[in-house]
Amino acid sequence: KHRDVPLTEREKFVKERKFSDQDVCKYYLCGLCPYEEFKRTKNDLGSCPKEHDSNCREQWNRLSEREKERYGYERDLKRWLDRLEAELKKRKDANLARINATQKNVYLAEDQAALDRMATQIEELLLGAQVKGERGDVDGAEILADQADAIKERRDALQRDADTRSGNNITKGLVQSVCPVSGLILNDEEGRLRDHHSGRNYNAWKKVHEKHAELEEKFEKRRRSRQPERSRSPRRRRSDRDDYSSSRRRGHAREGIEKKKTEDDDSEEEEGQVIG
Repeated sequence: KHRDVPLTEREKFVKERKFSDQDVCKYYLCGLCPYEEFKRTKNDLGSCPKEHDSNCREQWNRLSEREKERYGYERDLKRWLDRLEAELKKRKDANLARINATQKNVYLAEDQAALDRMATQIEELLLGAQVKGERGDVDGAEILADQADAIKERRDALQRDADTRSGNNITKGLVQSVCPVSGLILNDEEGRLRDHHSGRNYNAWKKVHEKHAELEEKFEKRRRSRQPERSRSPRRRRSDRDDYSSSRRRGHAREGIEKKKTEDDDSEEEEGQVIG
């Protein structure tokens, strides 16, 4: 349409985009677009289908809080962040259960059977040693105690081998935890923790938590501001009601007196007419 207009002058003919236009990203206006934040992370949501226009964001920021509330963009963003927070909680719970399962001493069936058998033998030998000691057979008690100690040593060695065969993380020196921000499973290695905390995924979730908390606080303030005035105490309101009731009673009493006075005047007037 304006192809004949010089390039340096075409800008004046370009219609300025408004923040309320359909093609403008309303999440971006409110300060956080999840599409943008999670780009190229494990939680990539794809490209944002709307435009991120900084001029539109400036238009939005110039609005009053009441005007922003009327448009409802922040409410829409909060709903999305609510869903993201709920999904993250499920992921954290699942990963925590996974860690607990790998850090328990779950041995192979044959190893567990051998360990249980040795534990029973140790218990029986120690009980026998106690009985012999009570009967005064000191030598017999010491023999049984030595046999129990020997089985304990074999059992400890078998337990170490069983840990290795089962792949328990505790015996490998790995201490794992669930990141409270991103929900990912982390090892306690300093280098990996540092890389995670400086990574895009961690910081995207950090921004989500911060914006979610900010919106919750904002909506709570708005809710409180819409509540009726509660500055007066219950006792003061009750006193006001008592004063009102007392005033009404006094009013009714005055009306009764005036009505009675009027009736007496009418009666005297009638008597005067009869006498006359």
